[in-house]
Amino acid sequence: MFMTLGNFEVDPRASLAVLDFERGSVVSLSGSARLHFDVERYWEFSVREWVQFDLPSMLRWELLDK
Repeated sequence: MFMTLGNFEVDPRASLAVLDFERGSVVSLSGSARLHFDVERYWEFSVREWVQFDLPSMLRWELLDK
């Protein structure tokens, strides 16, 4: 985690993938990350663009509930 945060200091480009297992789709978010190390430590993600697409139908998912 800390290596990734250090990478954001050098190059803020970042992407996130959000999977929707029930609908079989993915939302891919691209943008930039900004670190805040003041009183509280957190990071902020600004979305530049997003794309939604379907997962391949051959992939099967099963929810394992503990």
